[in-house]
Amino acid sequence: MSTFADNTLNRLEFEEVLRQIAAMCGGAASREEALAIRPSAEFNEVNTALNRAHEFHVIRLNALAFPEFHYLEVQKELSTLKIAGAVLEGRQFLLLAELALMVSGLIRGVRKLEESDALQEMVQHIEPDESVVHMVGQILNEHGRVKSSASRELASIRKQIDELRKKANKHFETLVRRYRKLGWLREYTESVYHDRRVLAVVAEYKHKLEGIIHGSSESGNTAFVEPSELVGVNNELAGALHREKEEERRILKQLTREVAHHRPTLLRFFELLTHFDLLEAKARWFRANDCVRPKLNRDCSRLRLISAVHPVLQQKNKSLKLHTIPLDLELDPEQSMLVISGPNAGGKSVSLKTTGLLQLMTQSGLLIPADENSELPVFAQLLVDIGDDQSIEQQLSTYSSRLKKLKHFLRVADARTLILLDEFGTGSDPELGGAIAESILIHLMEFKPWGIITTHFGNIKVAAQQISGLRNASMLFNEETLEPTYRLKLDTPGSSYTFEVAQKIGLDRKVLNLARKKIDKGRVRLDKLLVDMQENFRQLEHERSAVQAERDILRKELERLEEEWESIRNFKASRQKEEFARLVEAGRKYEDLLEKWKRGATRKELLEQIVQAGQKRKQKEVRAAARSEGGGKKPRRRKTEKKPIEVGDRVKLPGGKSTGIVASIADGKTMVEFGNMRVQVKTDTLVLAMKKK
Repeated sequence: MSTFADNTLNRLEFEEVLRQIAAMCGGAASREEALAIRPSAEFNEVNTALNRAHEFHVIRLNALAFPEFHYLEVQKELSTLKIAGAVLEGRQFLLLAELALMVSGLIRGVRKLEESDALQEMVQHIEPDESVVHMVGQILNEHGRVKSSASRELASIRKQIDELRKKANKHFETLVRRYRKLGWLREYTESVYHDRRVLAVVAEYKHKLEGIIHGSSESGNTAFVEPSELVGVNNELAGALHREKEEERRILKQLTREVAHHRPTLLRFFELLTHFDLLEAKARWFRANDCVRPKLNRDCSRLRLISAVHPVLQQKNKSLKLHTIPLDLELDPEQSMLVISGPNAGGKSVSLKTTGLLQLMTQSGLLIPADENSELPVFAQLLVDIGDDQSIEQQLSTYSSRLKKLKHFLRVADARTLILLDEFGTGSDPELGGAIAESILIHLMEFKPWGIITTHFGNIKVAAQQISGLRNASMLFNEETLEPTYRLKLDTPGSSYTFEVAQKIGLDRKVLNLARKKIDKGRVRLDKLLVDMQENFRQLEHERSAVQAERDILRKELERLEEEWESIRNFKASRQKEEFARLVEAGRKYEDLLEKWKRGATRKELLEQIVQAGQKRKQKEVRAAARSEGGGKKPRRRKTEKKPIEVGDRVKLPGGKSTGIVASIADGKTMVEFGNMRVQVKTDTLVLAMKKK
């Protein structure tokens, strides 16, 4: 048993969302279906509806291939098929044929979709059927006119009509030539009057021409005369045309009877098309409002909203070029009821209504404007007390009306109930009303419902810290500007900022001091404590932002140092490879000389080869140095002497980009500081980047 009262849907602006979706539908049936959407308390039903909406939304959002379709308004035609003896017109048959053809293609196409199980399930129990397409195609042409091949009788009649028209045309053209020479005809010479071809005669000559005068123009200057020579053939033609219409009607009546047998299939096709048209409208609305599919839990284990917004509010803010602050909140079975406090116009009611609306949307199979990691349960009922329900007819005061509602809530609430209570406990003496509200809350929490309560009552804020299942929250307020931030802070009760606001607007200090004396000192201390807590939290948020900024700077510096260290390691590795290759080459040459010595080479020859090898090695080193400094260009003699490297100079490794500072120089080796890292390298390998100042 689920309870989602219509007045609840309206108060949370759910019906406004439906009206917006309905406005995007293609026709009357899908608009009606959109307005009839209601939340479900069945998990499987909700999950299936969400999956369908999500799959179609993803297809449209990513412009994926999908069978083409559009809404067709065929309700009148389907209703006519139920009436015995009714006859559809040609264009109506074309609509029904288009329905059968399009939906059959839609069914085949959806069955071929990948990763679209929910959409495929929609067409699982309905088969493509183009029987009506073939039936209509045999009888009607593409313009909806009955084909001559529809019956032998119709073909014979139309053949006779063609012959009569040819005969009439021949006589008519002869008469036109005759009377045009006499000047009796108007420029356009002829017209048609009640399906009969007539001459357009100048009025003063109408009695000179033998025939039937069928009428005249509005000005009276032209008479429409059917020449007597054509009366006979026109009568025959009129009779043939009448027989043609009778035969066409007989054929259409027969076709109507045959198509009526397929009405159940056509009805299912139309219903399926209506569902897909509604999915199309939903997808458009989802794209316009940045909606996602939330996660669902079957066991009411969590209610979590991340970056959630009220879609109607967001639309209004966009039109005013205002930013909508997103809502983050979380409830679980251990803390299932949130008590939100804070100043007026700070966003308490918006938080409550946003939660309620998005819950209704989810349980109605609609995607929501929130982060995709948001998670919602499936509740059996939603109980709401928002606004003034004063009833003149029942002679109930506002407070009485609210108490009556709360009495009902106490009777029906359970662990699958979502309760939304705005300005809980108001409407009576604050102290007495607060006591009753606290008592109701204590009793209500015995049933472990879920929900959100907004309040200004201090005792309710205190109770939220003491009663199992309750969780405090507050709407943040800037104490310096005394303006709301519209951000929800969990686990912290909020002040109403009553005295702070009064002081800001300039209320006399004597009045404020007198007011403070009039109320309980503990209440004043509690409110001041809440104000201080929120200010401390604001400062902590500011400090946290500063720490985060410093961490970002340190992270970037660390990344830079890691890049420099990688450059140094690569340089060392390349030098080691070069040295290893040189040693291998030297060893090979040594073995070569040794082999020649064994074969009897003279000492002079061996010495010459050793000298040549040394010269080649020196030349090779010079070329390598030139390549490292000049990109492989031929070395040129420097015009100025190389400046010596000194402590404090900035230097680079050969081929490196990062610069370091020379810390010390000793025995041909230099200690270079790269940030927090020290590296010792040979002095003659360094490249001077900048002299110390």
